[in-house]
Amino acid sequence: MRAQLGSVSRLKSGEPKTRYALAVIAIRRGTTSDAALVVSLNREVQDLHAEAHPWFFKHDASFVESEASALLSREDALVFIAEREGDAIGYAYAHEMHFPENPFRYAYSALLLEHIGERTSARGEGAGGALVRAVIDCAKAKGIGLVLLDVWAFNESARVFFEKAGFERYNEKMWMRL
Repeated sequence: MRAQLGSVSRLKSGEPKTRYALAVIAIRRGTTSDAALVVSLNREVQDLHAEAHPWFFKHDASFVESEASALLSREDALVFIAEREGDAIGYAYAHEMHFPENPFRYAYSALLLEHIGERTSARGEGAGGALVRAVIDCAKAKGIGLVLLDVWAFNESARVFFEKAGFERYNEKMWMRL
């Protein structure tokens, strides 16, 4: 799966035409051999959360290769890696969820996007959008008509990113520290 970003042209009155070459972002499925890579890619996202809520999130999270390998080997885990010119710059992890009917709502299935992260140095290059599209395409291929995700209230840039990608708010959680 490839997200072709191509090239962009810019013209202003009296300026020569300038071409900007953009790298191609390739999206591939993660394998157990990507365990160390997933741990590395997760670190920046984990640190962002730990800076916002240090009492809740660990700065030096104990997410280690063996746990990442176990995650990558799970049959229900959908892990995608974003690469630019062979270098991994982002990842996404999602899994299927199935909810039975109950007295208050109908049965439904969803793909839950648990993690998504890009290297800070690669933000704005299209990897995040390509990862989201990979998750959406996977949901469609499985006949699942709903993709869910959580966004922490402090992470306004993530909220804006997901809203631009077509996600909409449907439920909000609140907490009170005592």
